[in-house]
Amino acid sequence: MGAKSQTDRARALRTQGSPVVNEITASETIGVDDTLNEVTVPAAGSITVTLPSVQAARGKFYQFDCVADGGGTGVLVQDQDDAIVAAANYLSAGNGMTAVGDHILLYCTGKRYIQIDATLT
Repeated sequence: MGAKSQTDRARALRTQGSPVVNEITASETIGVDDTLNEVTVPAAGSITVTLPSVQAARGKFYQFDCVADGGGTGVLVQDQDDAIVAAANYLSAGNGMTAVGDHILLYCTGKRYIQIDATLT
């Protein structure tokens, strides 16, 4: 049997119920199973992380941890404007993750995301 690729290993872990750490270094929309996220502040400017749709993410927690600070302005987290509170930015300009150790924990009810905990410097 050949060696499994990283994607195959991640898929196998997800099907077994073990979350895989998603490393974020550029703006992206995360997948519904990307519940543990390590983010890096870019060297310049900011990056935006868009959450999965509220219907798809119902009952899930999403953790974001800043693990590297490149010196930019920060990491912003937003929904897809499909929540009952439209256009919610959970970390926004001037209030984003800007330093190692910053984190946010969100829970999705199926109608909106609720911020459970956050540490921002």
